[in-house]
Amino acid sequence: TSQPKFDVRVDRELADGRLTYAGGVAGTSGIAHTAIGPFDLDNGSSMGYASVRYRKRTLQVAAFANLVGASAPNLLFVDPTTGRPLHLAFDTRTYDVEASDRRAAGRHVFAFGGNARRNQFEISLAPLAKGRTEVGAYLQDQIALGRASVSLGGRIDKFGNLDAPVFSPRVALTYSIA
Repeated sequence: TSQPKFDVRVDRELADGRLTYAGGVAGTSGIAHTAIGPFDLDNGSSMGYASVRYRKRTLQVAAFANLVGASAPNLLFVDPTTGRPLHLAFDTRTYDVEASDRRAAGRHVFAFGGNARRNQFEISLAPLAKGRTEVGAYLQDQIALGRASVSLGGRIDKFGNLDAPVFSPRVALTYSIA
C-alpha cells in the first residue's frame, strides 16, 4: 500500500493542567487483505482524526473523532448480480468522549471514569448497518498490601445493538519481587 500522512500536535500548558490538540489525515491505496479476500483500495481513499485532551494531575478528559472513507473492488470474488468484481465502499465516523480520575485514601486508590461513543457507518456490503451508540462506566479499587496489591473493579457498558447492559468484573493480584 501507499499511505501519505500528515499529523500535527499542539500542547498548551495551563496554570492548572495541559491541553493537547492533535489531528491528521492520511490517504491510502493498494491491496488490503481482509477476511473476505483482498481488496484493491482506490486512490482517494482516506483516513482522518482529530482529538483534544485535558489533563490536570490525575483527571483526564478527552474527545476524538476518527473518519474513514474508502472504495475498493475485490480481487477474488465477483458480484453475482453484475458479474463484475465485488465492490466495497464504506464511510465510517467514530466520535468519542471520555473522562477518568483517581483518588487515594489510605491503602486504597480508587479509579473511576466513563465514556460515550457513537459509531456511524455506511457499508455497501451491509446496507442495513447504520451505526451504534455505546456508553460505559467503570470503578476500581486498588488496595496496597505491602509488596502485593489487589485490584477489584467492574465496568458496565450499554451497547445500542444489545437489549441489556453488560457487566465486566475485574480482579487482579500483583506481587512485586523488588
